[in-house]
Amino acid sequence: MSLITLGINHKTAPLSLRERLAFTPQSLPEALTSLIKLEHVEEASILSTCNRTEIYCATSEDIDPSIIHWFSKFHGVDEDLLREHLYFHDHEATIRHAMEVASGLD
Repeated sequence: MSLITLGINHKTAPLSLRERLAFTPQSLPEALTSLIKLEHVEEASILSTCNRTEIYCATSEDIDPSIIHWFSKFHGVDEDLLREHLYFHDHEATIRHAMEVASGLD
């Protein structure tokens, strides 16, 4: 199993794109339900604030293109545009990144 993070934040994407990729409280249940239905996604969590949107997943493979496709399709954003602004972390880097975000270091 792999732990991965993919996301955008104020350093990687303009406000206009961050607004389009934000999850509302109302959309989160549907988003999580559909995300964990993807073939390689075993568990998932979504963090969505005014400055960042991140998807954390436990997957049976490393960065899975289907997650990026799902993210772009869910929000109706061009997949190539999304890829230009995404960042990725895997394995220990995912854990380190989550701790940095939680402690306000990122």
